[in-house]
Amino acid sequence: EENPSRERTILRTAEKLRPFFFNKLPESEDSERLSFRRRHALQKFKSSGSIASDFLCPICGCPVSEADLQTVRSNLETGLVKGAFFRSICCSSCTFQILPEEESSMDTVYSLLPEEMIRRTKCNGTAGQSWL
Repeated sequence: EENPSRERTILRTAEKLRPFFFNKLPESEDSERLSFRRRHALQKFKSSGSIASDFLCPICGCPVSEADLQTVRSNLETGLVKGAFFRSICCSSCTFQILPEEESSMDTVYSLLPEEMIRRTKCNGTAGQSWL
C-alpha cells in the first residue's frame, strides 16, 4: 500500500546520507572504463593503505562530522589522556548517549574497552585512517 509520509521520510533520510570516498561514482563514464577504474582503485587502496578521507566513530562506525574531526585534530596536538582522547574521537551521538560525563568514569570505561577497539582508536587518531 502507498504511504506518502513513509516515502517522504525515506527520501529525506537518503538525502542526508553521504557516500564514502571509496564508493562515489563519477557522473558519466562508460561501464568498461568505470569497472576498470574501480578495480584499479581497489587494488591501489589495498596495496598502499592510503589515508581515508572519512573518519569513523570507534563505537558505532558512523562518519564523524567535520566539526568533531577538527576537535580530534586539536586534541591530538594538546596530548589528552587516554579516556579524554577516546571521547574526542567518538561521534557526538555516542558521546552524548553512551559515554559518561565525568572524567574518572570515562577512564574506567576506557579501561574496560576491548583491546581491538583501543588499537583501532589509536590508529584512527594518529594516522587519520578510518576502519570498517
